[in-house]
Amino acid sequence: EATSALSSQDEVCISQILVEAAKGRTTPSVSHRLSSIQHADRIHVFHLGGRAEGG
Repeated sequence: EATSALSSQDEVCISQILVEAAKGRTTPSVSHRLSSIQHADRIHVFHLGGRAEGG
């Protein structure tokens, strides 16, 4: 993950910038942390190489 080495405060700051920059655009994001993608309109969960859930 791009933010795994950051402090939680820095991660929040970068997340806010990315959310603002992504407005009106389709922006894929990959994360192991739900908190990193909770702003997403759609979330897909993959498990064992396949899509397990989505919505």
